[in-house]
Amino acid sequence: MKSTRTITILALAAALLAVCPVGWAETGAGALAHRKAEFNKRVAKRNQLHAKLAQLDVQAAQAVKDGRTPTQLNAKQISTQDQLDLTRLRLETVAMRNDFVIPPLPQDDQDAPAPG
Repeated sequence: MKSTRTITILALAAALLAVCPVGWAETGAGALAHRKAEFNKRVAKRNQLHAKLAQLDVQAAQAVKDGRTPTQLNAKQISTQDQLDLTRLRLETVAMRNDFVIPPLPQDDQDAPAPG
């Protein structure tokens, strides 16, 4: 009985070791391409959220300038900022794990310093 259990455990361990390296980490060029594609998707999402937040900032400033209270815009700003923070965190995590370099945010004309 004891030897049957030992043989069964050893057989299961051998089967597990044969399968696990494939499941633990993807290898090869295909896996790297997949991780890089996911990384680029997160970079695009970060850029999109950054642009959306800048647009909401301009709208809120205009509302204040017009004497309105931008409560709904402020709520959208907070939500967008939370999404941006989470996206940046995920982007940094993927970059560190895979040795990728995070590209800088694109410069908008509004973000550029005034000449003079």
